[in-house]
Amino acid sequence: MELPRAAGSFRNYLYLYKGSWPPPPVLLGAMLMQTHFKHRSTDIFLSSFIKSGTTWLKVLEK
Repeated sequence: MELPRAAGSFRNYLYLYKGSWPPPPVLLGAMLMQTHFKHRSTDIFLSSFIKSGTTWLKVLEK
């Protein structure tokens, strides 16, 4: 599959994928997850910025 690309920073390219221009590692992770990950109705996704209390929030969840 050939994706449109544009010059990015540090001599890398950014690729247009589903309306956004993610950096290559993010793009690879997204494509692998969409291909292989099978979700369940009970799955919960928790995401946050680094050092913003994620561990504390996960403890409250239990």
